[in-house]
Amino acid sequence: MKTLRAFLATSMVLFAVSCASVAPGHDPVVVNAERTTVLALDAVDTFLLWENQNRAALAAVPEIKASADYLRRNAPTWFATARDLTRAYKSNRTEQNKANLNTVIAILKRAVAQANQYLPANLKKE
Repeated sequence: MKTLRAFLATSMVLFAVSCASVAPGHDPVVVNAERTTVLALDAVDTFLLWENQNRAALAAVPEIKASADYLRRNAPTWFATARDLTRAYKSNRTEQNKANLNTVIAILKRAVAQANQYLPANLKKE
């Protein structure tokens, strides 16, 4: 129960942060990238933990394990790339760096959608 309360509290904070506007003087591209990376990590982690804890019960739906395995294989690279491209954009705010960063952020958003596809409603992240 303590874990569930901590999880819900963290989720509420992350939701509030994701809905906040960009403060004056801050680059919306960087803010969006950092917010999306944190939220995507939370969503993917929640899905993978749920899938692992419920693997026996979910055996009848092989797509769930396949999706989890796909995320386990690829998400670490996506998150590392997002961090690297965020740093690259911060140090050199070119249109190419912005496009690269936006591309990896779109990939992370698809990962969230994939994770949410199978999660119970009370665990979904937006």
